[in-house]
This record gives sequence, structure tokens and C-alpha cells, in this order.
Amino acid sequence: MATLLESYGDCLRKYATFRGRSARKEYVVFTVANFVLSAVLGLIPIVGGLFSLIIIIPGIAVAVRRLHDLNKSGWWLLSPYALLLVGLIGIIATVESGEAAVWVWIAAAGGIAALALSVWLLFARGTDGANRYGDIQQESEYSSLAARQSAPLSSADDVRERLAQAKKMFADGTITESEYETMRASIIKDI
Repeated sequence: MATLLESYGDCLRKYATFRGRSARKEYVVFTVANFVLSAVLGLIPIVGGLFSLIIIIPGIAVAVRRLHDLNKSGWWLLSPYALLLVGLIGIIATVESGEAAVWVWIAAAGGIAALALSVWLLFARGTDGANRYGDIQQESEYSSLAARQSAPLSSADDVRERLAQAKKMFADGTITESEYETMRASIIKDI
């Protein structure tokens, strides 16, 4: 079982990985940690602003992977945030004329839709087993392979199996390229 810090670190390691799946725990840990960190770092405006910019991409990526866990397309994120953005642009464009009321309602609708989507992502149960976005096996598969790294290699088939499993994890976005290369080097070194 991964610790909270490891779960948060996993999201940062998959900084811009939009493929694969993220379990509810990974999404909840990342979202709650960012909420707390934003509140604390927001006390220093420039630091809070920089932090917010840094976590935009991994925040979107983990939300897309969480939607994949629910067997939904990542494009579901687009509509509420597009509505919010259009409303905000409309407010800014019409603020001088005093006719921003309709844009306020559009922005509010987008904000409410975005909040509802976020709450749904926090609490909805993911798809059991594999779905069209893959299987949610990151922790168990990674732990299993890592545990086997220290075991002596019994045959060429074992080497091929470990290399294939590491390659699959990289292709699925479960591990980064550097983690894949490290695993690959470790397997080859044990030959």
C-alpha cells in the first residue's frame, strides 16, 4: 500500500501522462494535498501563484486518468471549464458597459458544473477490472516487479518476462522512461 506522499509523488512523476487510469485514492490524495498546499502557499502571493501554475498540467492529467478509471473520455473535462472560461471572458469584455449579468450566470454555471465534476471524481467508484483505457494495476504490478527484481533470475524466459512487463508498464504510462530504463538496466545486470 502506497503512502500518501508516494501517491502524491506518483502524480507528479506522471506530470503530463494523459493515458492510462488513476484510482480514486490517487486522485483524492493529489486533489486534497494541492488544496492544502495552495491555501498555505497562497499566504505568499507569488509563491502561491507559481505553485498553482506548476500543478495545472498534472491536475488535468490526473483528472483525465480518473475519468478513464470511470470508463469516460478525458474530453468530459472540457465542457464545464470551457463554460466557465467563456463566462469569465464575457465578464471582462462587458464590465465597462455594465451588461455583464448574463456572463456572470454563464461563468457561475460553468463553475458549478466544474465543482460537480470534481466531487463526482472524488467519490465515484472506478471500473472494476480492465476497461477501454486499460487495467488499474499500477501499484500491484509495480510492487510485484520491484519485489522480483531482487530474486535471482531462473531462466531466459524469466528475463524476457520481466523486460516485457517493464516495457508494458512504460507503454501504459504506469512508470516514466527513466524508471523503465532503471528497471531494464537492473534486469540486464542480473543476467
